[in-house]
Amino acid sequence: MRLKTWICTALLTMLFCTSVFAAGSPVPVMHFAPDTSDEQIIELTGTKVITEDFSFKLPDHWDTACILVPNENSYEIYEKSNYEEDGSGLLFSIDCYEDAELEDLTGCSILGFCGNRTYILVPYYEDFIEDSSEALYLSCEKAAKQMKKSFVAYVRE
Repeated sequence: MRLKTWICTALLTMLFCTSVFAAGSPVPVMHFAPDTSDEQIIELTGTKVITEDFSFKLPDHWDTACILVPNENSYEIYEKSNYEEDGSGLLFSIDCYEDAELEDLTGCSILGFCGNRTYILVPYYEDFIEDSSEALYLSCEKAAKQMKKSFVAYVRE
């Protein structure tokens, strides 16, 4: 009888543990799904963007509306439909500078520091959206604030 009780207890424990692990994280993690036509384009499919160098969060409704394009020393965030149509729609650029002097960074929107690297957020949505009262413009303002608050750079060894 003890063996049956022990087996039932073990099975119930595994059942409950499996459902807890299956619940997953409450914050969706950014998954990268490269477009087959251009290997560098990264389609954003979640609200948390994670690269080899840093991570940050985007607003909830941005998860399928934007793409990330890595360059040599930056990552550019585009509005997806405009980028696919004609290559326009640049909203932000995250630039990385090594050994930057503080006086050179005056007026920049600094995201963070990591070792000798400095990460800067450069907004381009003012060029893309002319009306500052438009909902997309206000959404970009909100996204910039969220990116600044949630930005984390990673130390590589």
